[in-house]
Amino acid sequence: MSYYPRLRHLLLSLTVCSLALTSGVFQPEQAFADTVPTKTTQKTPPSANNAANPATTGTHPAAQTPQTTNVTKQNRLKSIPVLMYHSINTNDTNNSLIVTPEQFDKNVTDLLKNGYTPITATELDLAWESGHPLPSKPILITFDDGYEDNFTNAFPILQKHKVKATIFIITGSVGRRNYLTWDQIRTMHQSGLIDIESHSVTHRDITRLSAKEFSAELTESKKALETELKKTITIFSYPYGQQKRAYMPILKQAGYKMAFSTQTGLASFTQGVYYVKRIKAMPEQSFVAILQSATPTKLTKAPAPPAKTPVVTTNKAGKAPVQTPPKPTGQPAKPTTRPPASPAQAPPADIQVSAAPEQTR
Repeated sequence: MSYYPRLRHLLLSLTVCSLALTSGVFQPEQAFADTVPTKTTQKTPPSANNAANPATTGTHPAAQTPQTTNVTKQNRLKSIPVLMYHSINTNDTNNSLIVTPEQFDKNVTDLLKNGYTPITATELDLAWESGHPLPSKPILITFDDGYEDNFTNAFPILQKHKVKATIFIITGSVGRRNYLTWDQIRTMHQSGLIDIESHSVTHRDITRLSAKEFSAELTESKKALETELKKTITIFSYPYGQQKRAYMPILKQAGYKMAFSTQTGLASFTQGVYYVKRIKAMPEQSFVAILQSATPTKLTKAPAPPAKTPVVTTNKAGKAPVQTPPKPTGQPAKPTTRPPASPAQAPPADIQVSAAPEQTR
């Protein structure tokens, strides 16, 4: 009869349970595995916050998921202003690379009032590469060369406003007169506000360097910064803004993922990560004027004045009318000749600050 096998199976299960209780271990899902059908349970997916937070998931921000991929695409569509400064002091108001502390403070105040949130160059790289979240109106504040007044004048203003910035260091100039020291660089780096990156070793025009020399400028400056700061250096700023397309693979081989130029415009991923544009902040220039200089309006020609109608007269004989052209007014126009274009002047290698910087030998 059919109930005998069932009864025997039940007795066997009770025996197993009693043995499990005796041994102190009881796992009913194993004891009744043959008699109770198992239910398939679905694991609850992590929340959106946990999935996007590396601190809770233990994953690096570069780990690609459908969500971060969509964010990456959105980040790459944005055009972002990158402000370029050099020296912040009051010693030479006629130098186009020097902005006074008062003007710099006003620029920072105004950009915050206009809803902008400063980010670092590293954060921009992560946003384009792996979907690192960007604020609604991101902006970058950058400094080239690594002058001492970046620490004495600019850094206190950045601290006051709790604003981030990026400083590109000429490593061969560290410790020289009017330049940052390693202690000052470390202090700013450890503050969490300043992103320190490379501006080469000797600040030479890369278009005049051999591929081997350019590679040495990249690797040696990167090594010096990484040794002193214990951080990975992945971003470069071209000395004088000079670029050479043939040298782009050298940047990548040296471990750089992004490079900034001095070409005026808003930064965009479509420009190429090694051709990132910036906006030069001029002395006594307001924040609004700085932004407007990035997207200058096209000049339109004034409409030409209407041609004068010729005067129609008749001669004494009453014959066919004679058209007399209008009399010229004023002096005859002088022939205009366009003067030959003067060669572009290279920007000065150093800024005249409190004292003339020593020349690199």
